[in-house]
Amino acid sequence: MYLELYEKIKKIFDAILNNEKMSSKDVYTIFEVANKLILDMKIWCNENQYTELKDLCTDFDKNISMILATISLLIATNAMRGDLQVDTDIFGSFLKKLKESLDSFNSILRNTILLSDGSVLCKILKPFQTRFSLALPGYVVPLPIGEAALLSILGFVKVIDSF
Repeated sequence: MYLELYEKIKKIFDAILNNEKMSSKDVYTIFEVANKLILDMKIWCNENQYTELKDLCTDFDKNISMILATISLLIATNAMRGDLQVDTDIFGSFLKKLKESLDSFNSILRNTILLSDGSVLCKILKPFQTRFSLALPGYVVPLPIGEAALLSILGFVKVIDSF
């Protein structure tokens, strides 16, 4: 099982580095196998709580976390460039939303006026609660760029364009 995971991880790294076309379904399969391996390892570590083995478990956790984080960043980068075939699976829909978020953020930077505090003006479309108040439809409020981009994708606000 462990060898199978490492072979699949190597395949993903090779495909990314060689700019080969991959699908989000292939990537999701790798993450499923990795998840099962990580759970098996955590169960084993909980059953064998000896001092010598704690270091092994800690090292495994750090290494697999670093590997999966690196793969995730590379996959997201390839998806943004269009080098990844995005399917209709769970991972594909996540990548689509991520791309929409970045596109929305870029659109805000290109088409709106940034206020002095780094926020942009937005028209509220659906009610939602902020920290201290309720945002009601029809009002125009300043929101931080990141929040404006995400709320825009979710359909709660429309960022007011200046051009």
